[in-house]
Amino acid sequence: DSQKGGPGKGERSLERAQAYAEACKRAAQKADCFCLDLFSAMIQMENWKECLNDGLHFSDQGNKVMFDNLMGMMGDKLDLATTTLPAHFPLHADIPEQDPATLLRQS
Repeated sequence: DSQKGGPGKGERSLERAQAYAEACKRAAQKADCFCLDLFSAMIQMENWKECLNDGLHFSDQGNKVMFDNLMGMMGDKLDLATTTLPAHFPLHADIPEQDPATLLRQS
């Protein structure tokens, strides 16, 4: 928004976001690394604005879109799946709510 400072004086627009996303894709290609194009994934959605809380930061729905796309890329491009990756830490649901420190005392 116009009340923010810094380069561009905080002007948020779809055109700026698209230009930034394209620059990120070019940088990833130049570095020969993967790029998760969330701009394209979200802009294709009819309700894409619901993916953002304030025009910049992800909402719960935006986080889900990012997670789903990241997991898809991990499976497609890296041949990784959550079912085959080793777990180094307990799942959140397995942490005792009343005494989470018990996990630290286990050997």
